[in-house]
Amino acid sequence: MRHMTGCLFTVVSFLAGFSGAAGAVQSEIVGVWQLVSYSRYSAEENQTTFPFGTNPAGYLIYTASGYMSIVVTGEGRPAVSPTDNKLDEKQSKLFATMIAYSGTYKLDGDKVTHHLDVAWHPTRAGADQTRYIKVEGDTLSLRTPPFKSLLDGKGKEFTDTLNWRRAPANK
Repeated sequence: MRHMTGCLFTVVSFLAGFSGAAGAVQSEIVGVWQLVSYSRYSAEENQTTFPFGTNPAGYLIYTASGYMSIVVTGEGRPAVSPTDNKLDEKQSKLFATMIAYSGTYKLDGDKVTHHLDVAWHPTRAGADQTRYIKVEGDTLSLRTPPFKSLLDGKGKEFTDTLNWRRAPANK
């Protein structure tokens, strides 16, 4: 009987630890994160660039209930007046230097999948975006799987990395 109780305790402990593992990762990412850097790496050229400049701005929010939201803006975006005679051209540039979407998320090991319910670009709404996620203390890193960019006109393959730090409490 004592052996059976010990086995039962071991099984229950294992299951409790196993079910808690995913929760521990989720509890690590829940909160507000402030963007530190956004880089793009080209393996073909062995080169890292900064598509939104070296000082982009942004926030990433993960909730305990499975929702997320992100906004990223490029460095040096100018204010535009509604009476500006080049309003359309300037708004187009502003649109090209931002990323924004909200939806739900799901963790799976070292990956997080964002399901986009709402997006700055209408073709992105309804899509899933999978990222490799790494959390170390108050830093979080999201890395894209390799993708081909159509923006450079050559279809080169890139990997994007966004590094975040936990935002301080709003007081």
